[in-house]
Amino acid sequence: MVSEADQRARWIEAETVALKRMGLSFDMIADQVARVARGEAQAIVTLPAGVALPRDFVTSRQTCHKAFAQRSSANRRSRSTNCASSTTPALRKCS
Repeated sequence: MVSEADQRARWIEAETVALKRMGLSFDMIADQVARVARGEAQAIVTLPAGVALPRDFVTSRQTCHKAFAQRSSANRRSRSTNCASSTTPALRKCS
């Protein structure tokens, strides 16, 4: 079973990636996450069932950057694993 803290961390990663793709800076993303916690803004990524952000929840731009880097790194590892294990030559050429 995944803890609520782990689910919250995965949500922050997903929300950060979604907002970064929209062009927001990490400072702006941290502010947006705090606004979502306070109920002042709508999240881009739906919070998992049973996970709530405390109204006084805050995060930093460094935390958002770390979440973004972890998600990006995990995506690269996943892509390279899928490409390397593929038996189809065209799929092995992933990069």
